Amino acid sequence: MPNTTQSASWDFNPGDPVHLSATFSFDTEDTQDAAPVAAALAAIQARLATAVLSATQPDGATISITITI
Repeated sequence: MPNTTQSASWDFNPGDPVHLSATFSFDTEDTQDAAPVAAALAAIQARLATAVLSATQPDGATISITITI
């Protein structure tokens, strides 16, 4: 699985919803893949059940959210 980092800045209101999303694209022609691409969705969905989420505040103006599946 890849590691990816994205950043966003806005004037935060505690009542504002925050939406996090990720998109993964797979090379369906790559014979070196450990599993068929069709199995990737099921594997990711299974990992979501035990996803680890953490939120930290490294400084006064930054909140970092990490999701590990």
